[in-house]
This record gives sequence, structure tokens and C-alpha cells, in this order.
Amino acid sequence: MATIHDVAKAAGVSIATVSARVNASAPVSPALARRVDEAIARTGYRPDALARSLKTGVTRTIGVLAGDPADPVSAGILAGIAEAAAATGYAVLLSATGRGPDRAETALRLVSGRRPDGVIAVPGVAESRHAWLLDLPKPAVVVGDPPEGADLDAVAPDRAGAAEAATAHLTELGHRRIALVIGQGHAAPGERAVEGYRRALAARDIRFEPRLVRVVGKGGADRQLQAREALRALLAGAEWPTALVVLDGILAVGMLGAFAPLGLACPGGMSVVALGDADCAAYVVPPLTAVPVPARELGGAAVRLLLDRIAGKSGPEPRRILVPPAPVMRASTAPPPAPA
Repeated sequence: MATIHDVAKAAGVSIATVSARVNASAPVSPALARRVDEAIARTGYRPDALARSLKTGVTRTIGVLAGDPADPVSAGILAGIAEAAAATGYAVLLSATGRGPDRAETALRLVSGRRPDGVIAVPGVAESRHAWLLDLPKPAVVVGDPPEGADLDAVAPDRAGAAEAATAHLTELGHRRIALVIGQGHAAPGERAVEGYRRALAARDIRFEPRLVRVVGKGGADRQLQAREALRALLAGAEWPTALVVLDGILAVGMLGAFAPLGLACPGGMSVVALGDADCAAYVVPPLTAVPVPARELGGAAVRLLLDRIAGKSGPEPRRILVPPAPVMRASTAPPPAPA
């Protein structure tokens, strides 16, 4: 295995020059830097990252704490983190916190013991206000909503923007009675979805009707039953909605399944847009128009925010970044049915 001495000999320079180039610890002229780089390529030299970290205190690693790495959204975020970290020369150390406080405490201890340069927490985009986030070693970035008063940088999907985009799409098709259905466990995102929904209605001078906003799932029933009950409640009035915006991709699929027993067709009788994209959303009949969580973009944004903090480019106040939505148009939306 090639050593720094071999590189110095091959390049015809001192060991100090090679060290300055490899560790970026001192200026090296372009000509010498080129000679060192060529010598490294010829010899196959690989710097000892452990030895360098012991000397500098910099490990070039990012610790990542994920509530459920197998969750599709979390998996996308983790992929974005891995890609952005690799592109900037950082390794990723992943630990799963699970759902219990003991598991989270163990994961925190394991990651902190490896002394990463910074930490990214991915507790779950739907509801991320977990107590263990308050114990994160600094610098740290949360993907989602940090606990109230936490001194943490954060990146999150623009839930208000997603609801606004979904509702605006429906109004552009001619819908004026649009319902918003919010799934269980989406309290904070639900508030933002209502905000965006109301903005889109106001932009078209459509009156906001509280009856058309439904929160389902409080009773712990299965998603299909929740969807059916929410739909029946929305159809109980004299004037039915002609379109639904549903916060939860799986719940949106459940809403589609509830249409047939009630004699509804999609999109001919009612259009549906999902906020969030279930794995099967593209394969149900009809395929669901959706505003998915921009998972990979969230991961990349989290790495950039963390590296800014590590490099001292961020101010003293916590930074919050919202990642904009990117709607995916499929077949579940169409103009409203003509009046009978």
C-alpha cells in the first residue's frame, strides 16, 4: 500500500507539500498541486482518514438518525443525503431510532460516539416533533418540524405550497367546491395544508367552507373505513364537492376505493389529488394525480444546510428551508361534471 513518502518521492516534492495538498492545510501552487495529484493517481495512495481525523478533529462524516429507514419517504430522503454527502467528500453513518425512547437514546449514543462533524435527523416528515430531537449533538439539521423552541436548523416540504398547488390545479379545471381531507397523525402539516388550500381558494374568489375540511382517523379505524366515513360526511349536504385534496397518499387511495360503493366515478364524478404519493398511486385505477414529498431534494438540502453550519456560513439564528412541491399529473383529475 502506497504511503505519503511514496507520493512525495514520485512527485519530487517534500512530505510537507503532499500533506498540505491532501489536507488542504496550507497553500500549494497550481504546478505543485498538479504534480502531487498525478503522483497520487500513479501510486494509488489513499490518505488515512482515521489518522487525519485524530490530528484535525474533522472526521468528514455525517451522522444520520432515521426513525424508520424503510419508510418510502424516509428512504428517498436518505438517498438524497447519501448522494449529496458523497458529492462533497463526506461519508454517512446511519442509525435507526425506531419509535421508543430507549431505541432513540441508543441510536444517539452510537452516532455521537463516532464523533461525526454534524448530524441530520430524519424522524418522519408527517410528524417530527419527537423529544429526542432536543438531545441532538450540534451542529444538527432536522428534516421536518423541530420541537417548539429547539435551536435547530431544519428543512421541510412546503406543505402549504403543496396544498395550494393541488387546489389551484383543481380550480383551473373549473372546480369550485373542493374538499380537503386530512389523515391521522398530520396535525402540523394539516395546519399548513389548510393555509395553502385557503390561499388557492381566495385567489379564485371561492368562499372557504369549514364543512369541506375533514380530519379523519381519530378513532383508529382502518384507512378504508375512515375514507368511506369521510366521503359519506362530505356527501351528506345538498351540495356535494366535485373534487378532493387528500393529505396522505394511502388515504387518497382509500378514498378511491370508497367511490364505487357510493356510485361515484373518478374523475368523471369527482376528481382527487393526493398530497403525498403512496407507492401504488401510479398503479391504481385511475392513477392518482399527486403532489409528492420531494424526498431526495429534502435530503440534499439538509446536507447543504448542515455543511454551511459546519463551515460557519450560517448566522446565530436557526435556519428554516422549505423545499417547493413538484406536482405529478396523472388521470384522477378532470373538469367537474356538468350540472344535471
